[in-house]
Amino acid sequence: MAATSHNNAALSMATLFSRLPAWQGRVLLLLVAAALVWLLQAAMPGPLHTLEEQVGNLGWQINPATQSEQRFSIIAIDEKSLQEVGAWPWSRETMAQLSSRLTEAGVQLQLYDIYFPEANTGDAALADALQRGNAVLSQVPELRNASNTVHSGQLDHAI
Repeated sequence: MAATSHNNAALSMATLFSRLPAWQGRVLLLLVAAALVWLLQAAMPGPLHTLEEQVGNLGWQINPATQSEQRFSIIAIDEKSLQEVGAWPWSRETMAQLSSRLTEAGVQLQLYDIYFPEANTGDAALADALQRGNAVLSQVPELRNASNTVHSGQLDHAI
C-alpha cells in the first residue's frame, strides 16, 4: 500500500511537469534543485565545502596543464646575478641595460620594486629605457606638513 501511494506521488509530479510549458518546467526543476542544495549546505556545511573543493580540483588532477605559464615571470636578483654584475644597488646604467634586454625579449610590462631617491648621472638613460619598456616603478608616498618640509622615517601629522 505504501509503495502504491509513493508511485502515485511520483506519477502526479510527472503529470504536473508534463502539463507545464517546457520553460516553466525547467524553472521549477531549477528551483527545486536550488532548494535541495541550500538545504544540504545548511545541514552539512563542512563536508559539502570539502566535496566542492575536491570536485573542483578533479579537472586539474585528471588533465593537468603540461606547459609552463608564459604570461607572467618574476625576474629576481639572486646570488649568481650579484656575483656576475656586482653588489647591490646596481647603477642606473645597469638597470637601463636590464630594462632594455627585457623589452627586447618581448616583455610587455615591467614592474620595479626599487626606489631611486636621489638624482644620478644615469637617470636619463634609465628613464628612456623604462619608458620604452612600459615600466612602472615603486611609489613612495610623500606627506607634507604646512611648511612643505618632508621628514624621512616619521609622519608629520595624523593621516
